[in-house]
Amino acid sequence: MRVTGRSKRTPLLVAAVALLVAANAWWFWPRGDAQNTAAFQLADSSDYGRCSVAAGITRADIDAASFYDAAADRWLVQGKPIADLHGHMLPAEPRGKRPGFVIAGLAQQATTEDVRKALLNLTGQGICLVALPDAVDPQGVSVHRIVAVRDDRGELRHCKG
Repeated sequence: MRVTGRSKRTPLLVAAVALLVAANAWWFWPRGDAQNTAAFQLADSSDYGRCSVAAGITRADIDAASFYDAAADRWLVQGKPIADLHGHMLPAEPRGKRPGFVIAGLAQQATTEDVRKALLNLTGQGICLVALPDAVDPQGVSVHRIVAVRDDRGELRHCKG
């Protein structure tokens, strides 16, 4: 009878066990922000003074606002598609020291995904202030600063504008 100490299969078995432990740890490890963060983050009313910014918005401004067509992923102004919304921004204050904002019209049946896509589009254009008219009360307009939006891959994109 011959005793050599170790089998030639031992390193392979140890490697297989280590691989299975690593795969289980990866699979069940908490993913952090990707699973716990909303589709988009808007600043609260204290940023840029929501009420003071929204005070000058008229019904005519809302009617002439840009409209986001979620199905085509494009903006429309008076029914015509436009690529750049910078020319349709309203000043945030009379002297224009703060960046302007865009009134973003959305369909009444817009979903959270539609809003996310619209905000992602604005973020891509460097537009970080957005007025979202209330579908129930069109005069109830609030202006928010876009903090971040999840892109189509689930990564968080911060608005820099």
